[in-house]
Amino acid sequence: MGLFDFLSDKKNTKKLPENVAEKVLIEIKHQISKPCISLIFKDEETSVFNSKIAGEPFLPEGFIYPVDKSSGEPLVFLAQINFSELPRIEGFPANGILQFYIKDKMFYGMDFDNRINQNSFRVCFHPGITGNETTYSSPVKTYDKEMFPVHKTCKIEGRITTDYISHWIWNFREKLLPVYQQVTGSNVDTVPEKVIEFIEENLHPTVESKIGGYPSFTQEDPRYEYKDYSILLLQLVSEESSGLMWGDCGIANFFITPDDFKRLDFDNVLYSWDCY
Repeated sequence: MGLFDFLSDKKNTKKLPENVAEKVLIEIKHQISKPCISLIFKDEETSVFNSKIAGEPFLPEGFIYPVDKSSGEPLVFLAQINFSELPRIEGFPANGILQFYIKDKMFYGMDFDNRINQNSFRVCFHPGITGNETTYSSPVKTYDKEMFPVHKTCKIEGRITTDYISHWIWNFREKLLPVYQQVTGSNVDTVPEKVIEFIEENLHPTVESKIGGYPSFTQEDPRYEYKDYSILLLQLVSEESSGLMWGDCGIANFFITPDDFKRLDFDNVLYSWDCY
C-alpha cells in the first residue's frame, strides 16, 4: 500500500503521521487567511461623524429615521462605521458611514425564521461623507437598557490584522479538503477526522469585534440557509468593559452577499446573534 493510499484509508486514520496534520494547519493559515479590521472600543467623547457604538448617529438632512415596520416605533441606534476613519481592507468602501439600527426588545430585532427580514432592524449607508454636512438632531428614543445589548457609548478605532478561518463556519470542511489534498498529494473525498480534530484544537481563531474576516459564533453558523452571505460587514462580541452584552456573553453578526456589497445595497443584509 502506498503512502497516499494509506492516508486515504479511513480504517487507518488513527495512524496518520503527526506531521500531516501540522502541515495542513500551516497551509490553512497561509492559504485561507483574510485581512480584517480589528475594532478597538474607547471610552471617549464622540462626534456624530465618528465610528462608534451607541450615542448620537450621523443623520443627514432628509434622512428618514428607521422605524419598526410593524409598530412604527423608532429603532435604536446600535453602531456606525465611518470608513474614512479606519484602515481600509480590499473590497470595502474608502469613505461613507454605515449604520446599524435594531430593536430594544427580547431578540434585539432579529427574526429567527428569516434573518434578512429588516422589519425590526435596519442597515443604512451614507456615501461620500466629508464631515461638513448639515445634520439634524436624532429622534433617539429612550430605550430599555435591560433589553438592549449596548450600555454605553464608545468610540471605535481599528487596526488591520490577519484573520484565520474557524471551524465554526458552515463550509469549514469544504475549504479544508483541497488544502489536505494538496499537502498529501491525494485525491480523497473527505479529510480524516483525526486531522480535523487536530485543526480544530490548534487553529485558535481570534474571537473579537471586527469588520471583514471570518465570523465567530457561540452556537452555529446560520448561513447554512444563506450560503451566498460570505462578507462579514460587522461582528460585535460581548465585552463588559465596552458595555457590550448580547444575552449571555453572545456575538452579533451582520453579513452581506458580494453582489449586494458591490452595489452598496444593504436592503438584504443578514443579521444574527447567539449566546451561551
